[in-house]
Amino acid sequence: MSERFRYRGPAVIDDVHFPVVLLQEDTGPGESLRSWSGLSSFRATDAPEGFTGNLGANGPVKITLPEGRSGLVLITNIGFDGQSWTVHLQGTGPTPA
Repeated sequence: MSERFRYRGPAVIDDVHFPVVLLQEDTGPGESLRSWSGLSSFRATDAPEGFTGNLGANGPVKITLPEGRSGLVLITNIGFDGQSWTVHLQGTGPTPA
């Protein structure tokens, strides 16, 4: 059994530079059923340049980690509680490992 993918750090999502994203690989009932997901959360006053509430509205977008690792994600939900944004991600395809 291989170690599951986990990442915490900066990433570029759909050409927007996020200072911190959390990504992790999940396993289903069978070890072959793997998926990955993640999120980024930040105060409205610290929103990354170019961020909008409809980021990724047109389907999967590219996520790029430092050193060029990349993958595709769906932005499944963008929430705003009046002070902070939370962007939920669902990986489509292999992890950016």
